[in-house]
Amino acid sequence: MTLRTVSCDKSSYKTSSTAIKKLSEPQYLTKRHGVWHFLRRVPTEYAHLDTRGNVKLSTKIKVAADRKGTKAGQVAARMSATLEAYWRGLADRKTAEAKQTYLDAVKLARSLGLDYQTPAVTAMAPIEDVLARIETLLANGMINNAPLRRAALGAFEKPPIMLSSLFTEYEQTQRIALSKMSPDQVRKWTSAKKRAVEILIEQKGDKPLHQLSRDDALSYSDWWEDRVLTEGIGAGTANKNISHIGGMIRAVNKRLKLGLDDVFAATRIQGGRDARIHPRRHSCTWQTQRVERGGPRRGLRHDGIRRATERDREPDYGADRSRRSDPVHPHSRRRPRAEDRAFRT
Repeated sequence: MTLRTVSCDKSSYKTSSTAIKKLSEPQYLTKRHGVWHFLRRVPTEYAHLDTRGNVKLSTKIKVAADRKGTKAGQVAARMSATLEAYWRGLADRKTAEAKQTYLDAVKLARSLGLDYQTPAVTAMAPIEDVLARIETLLANGMINNAPLRRAALGAFEKPPIMLSSLFTEYEQTQRIALSKMSPDQVRKWTSAKKRAVEILIEQKGDKPLHQLSRDDALSYSDWWEDRVLTEGIGAGTANKNISHIGGMIRAVNKRLKLGLDDVFAATRIQGGRDARIHPRRHSCTWQTQRVERGGPRRGLRHDGIRRATERDREPDYGADRSRRSDPVHPHSRRRPRAEDRAFRT
C-alpha cells in the first residue's frame, strides 16, 4: 500500500496568516509616530465635493497604550460615521442648491412670458426661436441682467430626482387619496413608504432615479429573498417593500414624464404575498359573528368585541338617516359612504 505524501507550502501559510491578521485589524487605522491615526480615502461619488483625496485625523491614542487598536477602532468608527454624514450633507446641499437655482430660472423665464428651456432643448431649437428670446431681452432692457439672460436662454439643466426625494415627489401624486385618510392612516402610510426608501438607499446609495438599473432592482430583490431565507422575515414584508418602491417610481415617472423604464417590474418574491384584510373584516357584523362562534379575538377591533358582548347589532349603512333617532339603538350613527372614506391600512 502506497501512502501519498502531502507537502505543506510554508510560504502560502505565512501569506494566509498575514491576510487574516490584516482583516482582523480595525478599519481605517494606521500607525504614525507611535499614535493611531484615522485614514480614509474620499469616495468617488463625493470626490467632486471634497477635494482632500485622503482624510487624515489623529485619534490621540498611543499605540503603546492600545496595541491591538481596540479603543482606537471605536474612535475611528465614530470619525467614519461623522465623515459620512458630512459627505451626505455636502451632497444634499449641492442638490438643494441646484434645484433652487433651476426653480428660480423657471420663475424668471415666466416673468418674461417665456417657457424655460434646458440647454439641450435650446441647442436643438430653431435659430428663429433663439433670436426671439434675445429680442425679448432687448425689448425689456434686460440683456445685461445675467440671471434673466440665463433664464431666457436656458443655462441650467433640470436637476435629477434623487432617491432621497422620491417620497416627497410621490406625495404630490397622492394628495386626493391622502385627503380621505384619517391622521392615523396617514401616519402609517407615510412611515411605510419612507422606510422602504430608506432601506433602498442603505443598499444602493442615494442615486438619481434615471441611474437605477434592472440589475439594481434584481439585486435588491435578491437581498430581500436572502433575508427571508436566513433571518425569517416574511415574504409578504419583502414584497410590500418592493411594491412600495416600484409604485412610487411609476407614479413619479408618470406625473413628471421622466421616460424611465419600469426596472422593478416582476421583482416580487415568488411564494409570498402581502397580508390583506378581507373586505368583510371591516364590518363589525363579521367580527361579532366571529366572537359568537368562539373564534380568536386577535386582530379584532374593540368595537366589534363590545358589540358581540352586548349583543348590539350593526347599524345598516344604507338605511335611512332616521336611524340616528332610533330609541332602541340611540348610539347608532351612519358612517360616511364607502367612496368618501379610505379603508383601514
